[in-house]
Amino acid sequence: MFALWNETDQVFASHDLFETVAEAETYAEKFRARFAGQGYYLTKDWHRIDPADVELHVVPADD
Repeated sequence: MFALWNETDQVFASHDLFETVAEAETYAEKFRARFAGQGYYLTKDWHRIDPADVELHVVPADD
């Protein structure tokens, strides 16, 4: 199982776990796309950044 880590904000991007790396990467694309319409992602410290610049990493989930 895999999780998606948001390195930008130091939190998990989802509470869901993913069966494969590919599923997690697909979720990462959708995660960034959610913010494309407004043109920015608001970080936890209130900085507006391009959604493409949100650092997301697929990591092994702890069992």
